[in-house]
Amino acid sequence: MASVPVASYQRPYFYFDACSQALTAQFSRPADHHIDAQASSSLCATGGHSSARVDNFHYRDLISFKTGHTRISAGYEDYETSNETKASATVEGLNILNVLTADLVAARTHSKHSNEASEGRVSMQSCEFKNLRILGQPVKMELNFALFEGIQTFKQAQEAYLQKGEFWQIAKDPFQTGQELPPQKDTGAFLCSLIKGGIEVDAPGVQTAGHTVLIPNFGTIYLAEMMISHGQRTFSMIRFNLDAAVSASGSVACGTTNGRQYPPH
Repeated sequence: MASVPVASYQRPYFYFDACSQALTAQFSRPADHHIDAQASSSLCATGGHSSARVDNFHYRDLISFKTGHTRISAGYEDYETSNETKASATVEGLNILNVLTADLVAARTHSKHSNEASEGRVSMQSCEFKNLRILGQPVKMELNFALFEGIQTFKQAQEAYLQKGEFWQIAKDPFQTGQELPPQKDTGAFLCSLIKGGIEVDAPGVQTAGHTVLIPNFGTIYLAEMMISHGQRTFSMIRFNLDAAVSASGSVACGTTNGRQYPPH
């Protein structure tokens, strides 16, 4: 039997890939307990819309928030001839052990993947913290939107890293281990932060380094962290590792965005 040719598409087929969560965590002390992803939204490959909301969440007296909500919308934009994804994760009234609190933590991303591009361009202009506090003291910092508006793709990150400028300074050794990250090939990744300069917290014993904050008798938090790889950006506005009387790890206002087209460009 002769094969029948399949009609060609007018444009490449795009596989959307995006998810957002308000909060997720794993506790090992005082009890082994996994907190499922709260207010989790995700997309099917064809795009569309997804949203979720959780109110008045709390786990014992260890971690709580008043409201967590996420929203993702994605589809093809004829005017821009691009596949666009908007994703957000917002947490209001966050409280972790009465040590780390915030009125609002929000991650908002916008990805635009044109038909002619090998990867999408991701903007994170609307990410924010409101009244973030540690031990009751305000956390002072600035988010570097200007830098990352010029680094919206992995290719741009590769080029910026080779220039050994501002992006290189924050991505070469984000945890200050003393080992510099080599230039990344297309299968590599950069871990960095939206934080510009340093973080200031006038609280006893608290130390800061880059986007990392070490809190005595509590643990470590990482602020406005993101992983940039080809065709994908993973973000976490707060990532925490608790290692004192309470042992846990988790993330607040986190997710992944972008997607891939077929046939590849």
